[in-house]
Amino acid sequence: MIVDEAQDLTPAQWAMVRKMAEYADEVLIAGDDDQAIHRWTSVDVQEFINASDNIEVLNQSYRLPRAVWELANHISARIPGRLEKEFFPQEREGMVTQVGSLWQLPLDSGSWTIMARTNKFVNDIADHLEEAGYFYSRKGRWSIPEKKLEAMGFWKDLTLGKGLYVGQVKRLYEAVPKRGAGAVVKHGATKLLDAAGSDELLTYDKLRKEFGLIADINTDPMDIVRLSEDEKIYVRAIERRGESIYQEPRIKISTIHAMKGGEDTNVAVYLGSTKACVEGKHPEDEDRIFYVAITRAKENLYLIESDKSYRYKI
Repeated sequence: MIVDEAQDLTPAQWAMVRKMAEYADEVLIAGDDDQAIHRWTSVDVQEFINASDNIEVLNQSYRLPRAVWELANHISARIPGRLEKEFFPQEREGMVTQVGSLWQLPLDSGSWTIMARTNKFVNDIADHLEEAGYFYSRKGRWSIPEKKLEAMGFWKDLTLGKGLYVGQVKRLYEAVPKRGAGAVVKHGATKLLDAAGSDELLTYDKLRKEFGLIADINTDPMDIVRLSEDEKIYVRAIERRGESIYQEPRIKISTIHAMKGGEDTNVAVYLGSTKACVEGKHPEDEDRIFYVAITRAKENLYLIESDKSYRYKI
């Protein structure tokens, strides 16, 4: 039996593991006590630390460059009662840089993950990115709804004389208004598509003649899906930066907890925190949380300073 990420198991889950272990020939328990960041779900990391006396350390990191590894060791050394372990970084040096604000990050190229301690901080980061015209994703969702962007892309293809398959047309029809002055297709038009062949390419003219499309071919793609004026301004700002709204965003934003298990070439960590986090009964929890954050970096790590009263001190 193999139990992975065991440092995050709750007491009830440990009870289940022990019960199942009674029927196993061999039990492998994998985890890292330095990454135990779920105390709020009733996790007690001592359950993992005391799980076995037979310990094997996987001593080679396949992610961390030396500069990030050194900082990770500096932070983990603060954690009382941790399992002592030695592991080695990749041969490349990497980079750790401290910056004064989000705007000092070189966000115009490369793959990025920006993390913060709480959802409130992540919300603030999202607002700043949108104001500056950066396209991003959060929890897998793009900063402009993907269904709208997909429909805009389909419409753009139609206006260029290209054809769409029935499945694509159905997704277009689902995303556009069907009633009122801005209606793009007639109400009930999706049912008409049942008569089309699955391999048939449907052009603008054919859709207009036979399948309920009523929008003028010169209609702007943003009007096809009724983007708000703020959304239109945002789209234009993204495009001025040379980014495509039809490709997955290069920038991800996330809480630290939600990025556990993730990684990126460029990682930025906002060091702001809250009174509840900083003055809690278990200050080592903050060390573990920011240890998790910085160890997401495969190459470059940026630490964003905070001017708030409560912040994590590296």
